[in-house]
Amino acid sequence: EEETPLPRCWSTKPVPPNPLLQDKYNYIGLSQSNLRVHYKGHGKTHKDASSVRATHPIPASCGLYYFEVKIISKGRDGYMGVGLSAQGVNMNRLPGWDKHSYGYHGDDGH
Repeated sequence: EEETPLPRCWSTKPVPPNPLLQDKYNYIGLSQSNLRVHYKGHGKTHKDASSVRATHPIPASCGLYYFEVKIISKGRDGYMGVGLSAQGVNMNRLPGWDKHSYGYHGDDGH
């Protein structure tokens, strides 16, 4: 696993100058050893969207990869997404909204 580490928690990398290289948007908070994510934004429009990436990408050598999440609260309107994204995808968007990302959304199922 040292050669190809598996994702085990959410990334806390410092915010780089280029926003396309960040792993966590400002409206995201982390707790419990970076295993729990909380949304800290306004949640009123799509401009309030935020995402976070794991500490490591899924290794290509895995072939088949599986992950689980537990939703504790849907928030006021259920605007949340769970998915995957490549490095360079804007973290101020939900997974699945942009090229190189895939997601399931709680409000509409897409």
